[in-house]
Amino acid sequence: MIDRPSRGKNSAWFDFFFVRPVPAVIWIMLIILIGFTAYNSLTKESLPDLEIPEASIITEWPGATPDMIEKRITQPLENTLRGVKGVKSIHSSSYDEMSIVAVRFRVECGLGESMQLLNRKVLQAQALLPPEAKRSRVEETSVRDLPIASFALSGRVEQSTLQDLAKKLKRRLQKIPGIKKTVIYGAREQVVKVQLHPARMRELGVPASLVRQRIMAHNYDSPWGAFENQQLSFRLKMSGTYRELDDLRSLPIERLPQGRLIRLSDLAEVKQGFMGRKTQVSLSWQGRPFNPVLTIEVLKAAGKDTIKLVKAAKKAVFEMRDSAAWPPGVSCTLVGNDGRVIQEELERGFNNGWQAMLAVFLVLLFMLTWREALVAAVLVPLTLMASLVVLWALGYSFNLLVMVGMILALGLLVDDFILILEGMHEGIYLKGLGLVESIKYTLSSFAVPSLSGSITTILVLLPLAFVGGVDGKFIRLIPLTAAICLTISYLISILLGPPLARLAFRNREKAHGPGYMDRLTQRAGAGLSAWLQKRVLRSRRTATGWIVCAVGLFIMSLGLFSLMNDTLYPKEDGRELGILVELSPESKLSYSAKVAEKIGDILRAKPYFQYVTMVVGQRPSFCISSFHDLMAPQTASNLIGFNCMLKPRKNRDRLGHEYVEPLRRELKSALVKEPGVRLFFSPKTGGASGEDPLQIDIQGEDMKRLRKIALAVKRRLARVPGVVDVRDNLGPARTELRLKPLRESLDFHQVEQEELARQLIAFMEHEKVGDFYRPGSLDNLPIRLGAWWPSQKGVMAKGPCNWIELEKLFVINAQGKAVSLWNLTRPVMEQTSGVITHKNAERSVTVMAKLNDVYVSEVIRQMMPVLDEMQKDWPQGYSYEFAGEKEVSQEVYQTMFKMFVIALVLLYAILALLFDSLAQPVIILSTVIFALTGVFAGFFISGLPFSFSAAIGIVALTGIVVNDAIVIITTMNRQLASGHGLIRAALNGASERLRPIVSTTVTNLAGLTPLALSDPGWSPLCLAIIFGEIAATVGALVLVPALYVAITPKGKAY
Repeated sequence: MIDRPSRGKNSAWFDFFFVRPVPAVIWIMLIILIGFTAYNSLTKESLPDLEIPEASIITEWPGATPDMIEKRITQPLENTLRGVKGVKSIHSSSYDEMSIVAVRFRVECGLGESMQLLNRKVLQAQALLPPEAKRSRVEETSVRDLPIASFALSGRVEQSTLQDLAKKLKRRLQKIPGIKKTVIYGAREQVVKVQLHPARMRELGVPASLVRQRIMAHNYDSPWGAFENQQLSFRLKMSGTYRELDDLRSLPIERLPQGRLIRLSDLAEVKQGFMGRKTQVSLSWQGRPFNPVLTIEVLKAAGKDTIKLVKAAKKAVFEMRDSAAWPPGVSCTLVGNDGRVIQEELERGFNNGWQAMLAVFLVLLFMLTWREALVAAVLVPLTLMASLVVLWALGYSFNLLVMVGMILALGLLVDDFILILEGMHEGIYLKGLGLVESIKYTLSSFAVPSLSGSITTILVLLPLAFVGGVDGKFIRLIPLTAAICLTISYLISILLGPPLARLAFRNREKAHGPGYMDRLTQRAGAGLSAWLQKRVLRSRRTATGWIVCAVGLFIMSLGLFSLMNDTLYPKEDGRELGILVELSPESKLSYSAKVAEKIGDILRAKPYFQYVTMVVGQRPSFCISSFHDLMAPQTASNLIGFNCMLKPRKNRDRLGHEYVEPLRRELKSALVKEPGVRLFFSPKTGGASGEDPLQIDIQGEDMKRLRKIALAVKRRLARVPGVVDVRDNLGPARTELRLKPLRESLDFHQVEQEELARQLIAFMEHEKVGDFYRPGSLDNLPIRLGAWWPSQKGVMAKGPCNWIELEKLFVINAQGKAVSLWNLTRPVMEQTSGVITHKNAERSVTVMAKLNDVYVSEVIRQMMPVLDEMQKDWPQGYSYEFAGEKEVSQEVYQTMFKMFVIALVLLYAILALLFDSLAQPVIILSTVIFALTGVFAGFFISGLPFSFSAAIGIVALTGIVVNDAIVIITTMNRQLASGHGLIRAALNGASERLRPIVSTTVTNLAGLTPLALSDPGWSPLCLAIIFGEIAATVGALVLVPALYVAITPKGKAY
């Protein structure tokens, strides 16, 4: 029978909030209802979307060399952007015909505001650029933009049919709200080709620049207003765009002195068709032979639900597939499905979560009684559901970092429940109080210590919320989630814990004897008290000796810590693997395709790959893992890329990155006969970005000298064991024929230098000179002007591939006479760099590498003296600095350490006010030193590197151990105030708090063990807490009493 409260003794508010079970049950029902609603409404992601303001400014200038691009485009843009608010760094690459300026803003800058500011600055800079250059365009970019879905189109139909279908699907997909863009791989550009015949132009004396000017001048539509009178009204429009090929062929170019009219058809072949193939895409599904396909990759906007978007994209594509407009014989396959990957990762997180909760329940069942364990089993999931409601209200997504934060908080929030349930247990079983009296006793004894513990833990977690950079923004959800869970757990433990406990104990009598665990705990407490009295607390001198020994152990652990390696993020399991093969720069696409087939056959035979997409002539999406990859040329005939998707973890025997080295050895063996081949792997291993961990920036003025220095650095770096995929952001050198104009000869033959450039561009390029109109929803076709060279067999390519044709190049002068190019210029053949790179407006080269079973700190220790020695031979003004993980680590750890110290100072101030003492906060915070001793020693003995996740674990650990110390100091103060002597108060405090402290430690260990064993990425976080809490538990039960005795003045009572 329920022991109903006496209305005369308790206020109605007290009964309503803390005693009556019916309001508690109603609260529980509301939390469950709103919690399920919040979960179903939350955006689901594997990792949080980081809205990092990053953009590329792309400017094209047909025919321009890297030197021209740098001087006339890149530098004016960089000068305009210098000093712009919020800009963190500016990188640029100047290639043939193209400038790419990549701008990174600070993470705290708003994405929309930053893009608007950047667009305004680029618009201002347009007046400084050469008129021949195309208008600069700003594109929002991110290396985190992996496709959420990929559709493969194939079939024995015309190329134009597949491409038109792909474009229709692209337009359909881009109408779906939340899809940012779609990218088609494997398509050939469909154009109207105007191929000039050099021999006819020489014969007729017509310059190519005139043909270009005529085509562009006669391709306009223009509105001319309206005609209106009493009988009729209509609008007038000039329809001058090219709509028929014959119209373009008959275009007048020039009338000769004899009166003959030269038309375009007299000078050129005009036809509709495809440009030469630049890329080839093939797909192998589950080991089957490669099949040529067109792929459509779908990218989403930040903050959108991937699972819902993939479902919407599938629905849109398959509805179109089932319609009558779908071409017969064409199949469509959903290849990549990031929604399914996210579901698998969330399922793994849920498995860790329920295993942790089960472990906590079993520990509480053993340490307390089944009633207390049952109450905790109800309160823990309620806390997590209520936390989801808060996250939903704040606009966050549900992802793995939220789950890590909840699992981390699980060990912290159990402290609140243990304190309340311990109080109820102590009141009922040990003090013989009734249910209502036990509630009063519990709230009066433990509500304030529990609140203090929650506040201090949240305060300790604050440094993680202020870590700067991308990595700080990446992990910010962990402390935020933990803080929300802790706040809610305190409220639930106080408001719902006592009523539910009362409901669970409703059939119990008022007085009960201690149970088995009570008697065991009493014996253990008595044994601890006797041991402390004999060994530790015999006197203040003995206690001080123990403290000195503990400090000595801490100093030794610091020495061990200094010998440890460090890494920013430990490697996690990922399913995406990118493989890039770079053949010699002279390799043609046809030859690259043959090499790709050989490598593809090796890859598709691997049983652990679900599918492999082979891309020849272009860098595929899985191979774009760093900022430098985004700025590198995305298409080249010597590039071979593979998007490899591993099977789910349960269907393979290794982590994803563990397949890389065996694959590397096998592929290197297969490519051993290929001269100048380079092989790079891009496995997905977790972390905030996929940047190469080791980066060395080399600054200087001369690109030839920089290339030479970078080559020497790469060769030396490649000899370091464990360093792989060594490369730089210059790429291979190339051969360049430079033609220096002979000014006197130009004047003699009456050829302007500008005219020389315009005519040769038409012979050597395929410039776009207009658009060819197509009716309906079909896209207009670009009109491209080039030359018909016999050596290219009619294919529209960039210039001839025959020396004789090259020697016959000519220019038509003002009199219509052909003048040999070699009479007007002086040729110089030389090796040059195909790109000029800048970092923050200074010329620089970045040497990059990935690491295998070795850490950045180890490589830097080996390379720094080598680089210092090499620098002595460099010209003055050339220098180097380490970037990559070292640069990020310094930013992250320095900010984190500063904020952690500030948090400890604030924590000391709060504890000093709470305990009205300047000494006791020192005792409480000393447990942090004990914990760090355990962490450093545990990591050193285990051979684990220190990492960012381990640092997060130390911060969380601080909150846990401080809570334990607060509880034990509060008990000691109560004992001292009740009249016990100093040593007896310390002994009683340790023995009485043995059970809750051990319970907290065991529940934390049990809750974190599943995550530590299943996820290598977050294992250091869990192990830091496990190692530290074991040491801190010993410290709380042994060294805190010693400090209490050593520091507390005699006769002092709190």
